Amino acid sequence: MHNFLTFTFIFSGTLGICNGTCYTIPMGVMWDYFPRHKGLVLGIVLCGKGIGPFIFNMLATMVVNPDNLKVGFQSDIPDDEVWFPARVTDRVPLMLYTLICFWLILILFSTVTMDRSVNYEKF
Repeated sequence: MHNFLTFTFIFSGTLGICNGTCYTIPMGVMWDYFPRHKGLVLGIVLCGKGIGPFIFNMLATMVVNPDNLKVGFQSDIPDDEVWFPARVTDRVPLMLYTLICFWLILILFSTVTMDRSVNYEKF
């Protein structure tokens, strides 16, 4: 993926869709199951949403930098930034594809396993 517009569309589109569905769908389902404890349920969903970046950050690092290389390449231009080697930066598209696939799998699994027909008014 060497086109910036393609990258922007794929990353921002999938990030927005996956982010929105991974948050709002569980929240709505949990509110149906526990209508008298919406605040508690929202807190639990938000905790799950907060743990996600922690887990996916480790996954992204394992994909993009499996050898745990440190920053060490600097160009010949004075005051230029220090970068990772090309073997790390070339794996960024693979990392994005991997994360998108994991998000889609989680969305599909949660969508298939939801059951909104049960009424749990007593909780």
